[in-house]
Amino acid sequence: ISQWEARCSSLENDGRGVVQQWEERVQELESDIQSLEKQLELQEQEAADAISQWETRYSTLEADGKGVIQQWEKRAQALEADVSSLEMQVAEKESEAAEAISQWEARCSSLEDD
Repeated sequence: ISQWEARCSSLENDGRGVVQQWEERVQELESDIQSLEKQLELQEQEAADAISQWETRYSTLEADGKGVIQQWEKRAQALEADVSSLEMQVAEKESEAAEAISQWEARCSSLEDD
């Protein structure tokens, strides 16, 4: 019986050592998990900040782009108005030229008849 008791006592001591080793390993792993969770939180925050910066930049570019587009639209409208005005002036000059030609033809015809 004393041998069995010695043997049990030895196994208990060995078992306690194994349990202690496992407990230490579990603590190490839990510490690693906490460290990784903190790293993940930091990376998530960095990603959120980067996304926010890109969204702000996009909004700024979009607003600037709208301003540029509006400027080009106004310029195009002004040019269209200028073209319309010039077309009307050309039509007036053509009409004046046709009238002058008609008067010259009439005058020449009158002079030829005389």
